[in-house]
Amino acid sequence: MEKGVVWNMRYAICYRGISYKENYFNEPGLNPYNVDFYDCLESNKKYLINPLIQNGNEVDIFYNTYDSPKLNEYVKELNPVDVQLKQFNPSIGKYNFSHVAQIMIDSLEQIKSYQGKNNITYDFIILT
Repeated sequence: MEKGVVWNMRYAICYRGISYKENYFNEPGLNPYNVDFYDCLESNKKYLINPLIQNGNEVDIFYNTYDSPKLNEYVKELNPVDVQLKQFNPSIGKYNFSHVAQIMIDSLEQIKSYQGKNNITYDFIILT
């Protein structure tokens, strides 16, 4: 590689899982708590998204989540290229790893489909 050559990469960042839920409860012995994507978005922009873009990389945001009253706020904040909504099932417990794995697979399939439709290839995929 030549000295001083910058290789621009294409990143897909997918926010998956519950984006917002008040009084979420999924484990005996824990008090209900609120889940809110917004709590991590500022940090993600500051330490992940913006540095990637400032270094000349392309970054596409995806959401693979459940519909919520705050979804429009999240969309406005990060302007995802694709949003896939799921039906929330409150009976799925915290340690249901097959469900977690399925959401990850669904997220990767979502990104794969987007790549095909737009004739692009991501160098890196980040699921969070």
